[in-house]
Amino acid sequence: MNGSFCWSLNNHAEPGLSTLYDIVDAIGGQMLDLGYQGFNSPTRLMNPPVVNVMIEGFDEPYVEKFRRLKEIGAKVVVIMTERAGKPGWNDYKVPHMVVRQDMFMKIAPMATAIWCLVPGMAEWCRQFNPNSIDLELGHSPTRERLQHIAHVPLHDFAFFGSMTPRRAEIIGRFNRRGFRVLTEANNKSFLPPRERDELAVKAKVILGIDPWPRWRLISNSRIATALTLGRPVLCEPPRIKTPWSEAGVFARSSFVDEAIAMLPKWQEHRDRQVAKFRELFSPERCVGEAIRRTLPEMA
Repeated sequence: MNGSFCWSLNNHAEPGLSTLYDIVDAIGGQMLDLGYQGFNSPTRLMNPPVVNVMIEGFDEPYVEKFRRLKEIGAKVVVIMTERAGKPGWNDYKVPHMVVRQDMFMKIAPMATAIWCLVPGMAEWCRQFNPNSIDLELGHSPTRERLQHIAHVPLHDFAFFGSMTPRRAEIIGRFNRRGFRVLTEANNKSFLPPRERDELAVKAKVILGIDPWPRWRLISNSRIATALTLGRPVLCEPPRIKTPWSEAGVFARSSFVDEAIAMLPKWQEHRDRQVAKFRELFSPERCVGEAIRRTLPEMA
């Protein structure tokens, strides 16, 4: 493969910037696996033939920036990370999520392509930009953290992500049954990625807990990160069909009971899930397919 991708994340700032690490790691890793060059440009976007990659989260000034980029023929892939809702992303009513969705709808028509990380969102995006595709975060041999696989976990479970009342309540169910759940929210809202990884590998199983009732959205970044670290994961099931079902990462009945049942043979669960991860979510089937369908000149 020939071609270069430039990551430009200057529309994000800490602490939110750290939460994008897993997305950049997975997609950027697969780009390298496929033979593309990748680099970061924190201050400016690149001219063709380089393809710029940005993660949505824009404010009003970016509308004019995208107009200028389109006029000069610059190529920009925008990665969409949320589910469309009313009045804002994920049905949130908080102003910044409403603004983010509004800005995305203005900018999407001027993007070269939209890659959607929430399954099914490409169909919604095509009303603004026909060149949209759903993209799963997949396995990258380049970025696999093999050093963690031999680490012997001393704890039962770990959860990483923001803490909500619902998540705290479910973690409490584990605690009341004598099973400790490590969580980065004990000290900070989000740990830096390296510290988060170190916490995760101390546990046998990674938990995926929906933040709110009736959420039912898949966090493919949590699943991909857990399996990249060599840890099995169990998540609450999403509302729509997803290829992740074949990897055996979703609970079928009682989430707490099924998670506890994984502990005695957690290595076997890990090996099965990781094998499916590598098979179903290879660079060719994830980023490779997105490039073929939305950037055919680079395929």
